[in-house]
This record gives sequence, structure tokens and C-alpha cells, in this order.
Amino acid sequence: SACFGSKMSKVRILSPRPSAFAYATARLAQSRCRVRETDVSLKSAGRKRTTLMNIVMYYVYILQSINQPEHFYVGYTSDLKKRLADHNSGYSIHTNKFKPWRVYGYSAFDSKEKAEKFEAFLKSGNGRIFQKKYF
Repeated sequence: SACFGSKMSKVRILSPRPSAFAYATARLAQSRCRVRETDVSLKSAGRKRTTLMNIVMYYVYILQSINQPEHFYVGYTSDLKKRLADHNSGYSIHTNKFKPWRVYGYSAFDSKEKAEKFEAFLKSGNGRIFQKKYF
């Protein structure tokens, strides 16, 4: 799942049969979004308030070309909707030949470093095997 301000969004699994890995990733991301803080001003008045913190999530995504479904692209971003719009509008020189794109699958991470490492893994030989098996 992903955190957007104070709202929780559900992770959408776009493959026909979601894998156990996809469900585990979604549950992990959802559990990390829930952070509690106590408002000091309300605590002094004898009351406590639980709020949802604004946490930036990073997404590793797999795009599939709609016109040529055998073409895929792997990337990472902190704003998946904007990044998909950028790919479909031709801002990326690596993906403008095969546009339009659709999100084939994605995973959410709480740190940029983890997202970068997972993206690098998915672009490797073993990562491509992993993609075929789990996405």
C-alpha cells in the first residue's frame, strides 16, 4: 500500500494471479505506513490524539507497452501516477518509442536506497527471471 498525506491507498495487484510475494510486499508496506505520534498540546490537556504521519514511499514499477506487449520497462519513483504520465507523454527518451504504457506491477518501499537496490536487481539477469515468475 502507499501513504498519501493522511490517506491510505490499497496496493493493486495487476497480474492475473497475485503471488505470495506481491501480497507480502503489500502487507509490509501497509504496516510501515502506520506511525503514531502524540500531540503534546493535547497531552497536556489530558487527551491524546493519534495521527498518521506523512511518509514518503518509493515505488519500483514495471511498465508494459500497450501497443507492443512484449516490451517492458523497470524504474523507480516517489510519485507513480506522475511518472506513468511522463512515460506516456514522451518525456523519457528510453520509453517514448513504445508508448503508451500501463503499470504491470509495482512494489512500495520506505527508503530510496531499498527501492534503488530492488530496481537494480530487477534489471539484472536473475531479476528478469524473478519478474517472469512473480509478476
